Amino acid sequence: MKNIYLVPALSIAFLAIFFLGGNITGLVTFDPAVQANILLTTTEDDVLPGDAIIQVDFAGQSKSFAAEDFIMETGMPYERRAGKFGRIGYAGEGFTGEYVYSLSLDDLGFSTQVPEGEHTLKITVHYKDTFISSYEEVIRVA
Repeated sequence: MKNIYLVPALSIAFLAIFFLGGNITGLVTFDPAVQANILLTTTEDDVLPGDAIIQVDFAGQSKSFAAEDFIMETGMPYERRAGKFGRIGYAGEGFTGEYVYSLSLDDLGFSTQVPEGEHTLKITVHYKDTFISSYEEVIRVA
């Protein structure tokens, strides 16, 4: 018995759309904003220099951040101590411990409203002229 009222309700909704000049797909909004987080991981074994650079490239935009600024912006707990990062030949004070720091593209000031198509997100971390790590992913917006 309840289904009887569904047909008149749908008819009224359809007529309202028709007379108001819209169409069914016109009532749905599509937000092509990309939602992605940039992660920075530290380990107990190494000390990441605070002035290591995190380079983020996305959809024709590029920004660089010092590791210390990135970590402080997250507001998460952190651990600093003197130590080494042998692979890059660094000895001194830096960030260590088993932590994962995360900021969104929005948090970093990127425009995430992008046109349809493929966009590359590339993240590199380096200290002076020494490469530490890199990540790249193609993001498809349809």
